[in-house]
Amino acid sequence: MKNAFVAATAVLTIIFSTCAVAKTDVVIFDNGDRLTGEVKSLERGKLRFKTAATDTISIEWDDVVRLTSNQNIQVETDGGDRYLGQLVDPSEERQVVVKSMSGQATLDAAHIVFMTPIEEKRHRALRR
Repeated sequence: MKNAFVAATAVLTIIFSTCAVAKTDVVIFDNGDRLTGEVKSLERGKLRFKTAATDTISIEWDDVVRLTSNQNIQVETDGGDRYLGQLVDPSEERQVVVKSMSGQATLDAAHIVFMTPIEEKRHRALRR
């Protein structure tokens, strides 16, 4: 009985931590407003962002001054460079800081052309 309780607790912890990660992305706009939700993608100058209140919306990338995410995000620049990691709070506006196991990279947001979340299972497969 005790083993079943421990197993059930572990499963619930994994489920709740997965749900928590998906809703902790934060977009801050140039006027100071902020949205909390989930990054879906960035493509063609539009950030697709899902919130509980609005479902998925499109945000002009030029209106974003900060973006943070606990998800693993693949980021691509206009020069073709690719980065994979979490997006941490940058020291300056209009920068994106990608933090990975190998360190972090600070990118000028104006040069970012593509973003997409990468699931942890797929992330492990990419490293092999």
